[in-house]
Amino acid sequence: MLYLAVGKNEFLREEFIGQLKALMRRLPAGEHNLDEFGPNTPIRDVVAACDAMPFLCEKRMVIARGVASAGSRGRGRGRASAAKKAPDEQPTTPVDELVRYVPQLPETTHLVLVEDDPATVKPLEAARPDAVKREFAPIRDDAVPGWIVERAKKCGARITPQAARDLAHQAGSELRALDREIEKLATYVDQGATIDVPDVRTLVAGTAPSIFEFQDAIAERRPATALSATRARLNHGDDPAELLAQAAGLVRRLLIVKELRTSGQQLARHAPTYGLSSSPYLLQKLERQAAAISASDLERAYLALHDADLAIKTGRRDPDLAIELAIAEIVGIGPTNEAA
Repeated sequence: MLYLAVGKNEFLREEFIGQLKALMRRLPAGEHNLDEFGPNTPIRDVVAACDAMPFLCEKRMVIARGVASAGSRGRGRGRASAAKKAPDEQPTTPVDELVRYVPQLPETTHLVLVEDDPATVKPLEAARPDAVKREFAPIRDDAVPGWIVERAKKCGARITPQAARDLAHQAGSELRALDREIEKLATYVDQGATIDVPDVRTLVAGTAPSIFEFQDAIAERRPATALSATRARLNHGDDPAELLAQAAGLVRRLLIVKELRTSGQQLARHAPTYGLSSSPYLLQKLERQAAAISASDLERAYLALHDADLAIKTGRRDPDLAIELAIAEIVGIGPTNEAA
């Protein structure tokens, strides 16, 4: 049997592969009939492992990660010279070799090919129509709370929609990190109880607001919240330089959004070009925040952050004080604003 596990959602993809391995290990001597190969493995080694008879077992499993795409780079440069060669001298790619081989895959072998790009395995699907394909696309930011709710159920727990949104806000969209937090929360609450917002804020973020709350308070120029979030993050152990970088990244995104909207360009279309999120929810929030602040204020914010960075690096100012003064100036209560 040929399995094709594709897509860049590495967490769910590896979970699927783990399930296949667990089924293999349930067989007598299954552990001894499990081979795994990495991207630089020659196809002939993968084929040799597939052709080997199972040892004291009815099946064997061969897992090959990235072997099909390993020879894809540089193919374009070689096409011109390859066209001059005789047909029997034409270079073959790993995919070509696998396409020729998979129809002959022994019935005793489960071959699992793991690739980031689903397009890589298209020829293999045609060569082996009975292949089992599982595609694991990256999860959208706005779909993360729903994933959290379903994941909590798998852990035998329940979580409120608001708590799921809060957890996504606090921990980000990296599924492996979220899974660890969900397991902690499921253990933390009483059996049968529902995970709620206070549980998330107590166990996941402690007393410090999330980096997203910190950024939102700056973007929306809420002085009390911005300054308290800055102090709380510093007390929580954040590096002032990292907070400075987070604030600078926010100002950069707001400037890009404002420029795109001013020039009449579609935000969703051009967002990936500038490294912005593809999430409609996050783009709408950035657009709303950018509309409420002038380009000149954003430029002044950049200068304030640059001056703070310089003051920290030259030792002219305490790092904690430098970031707090910069944030104060950005949200409208610094010396520059008072003078104005």
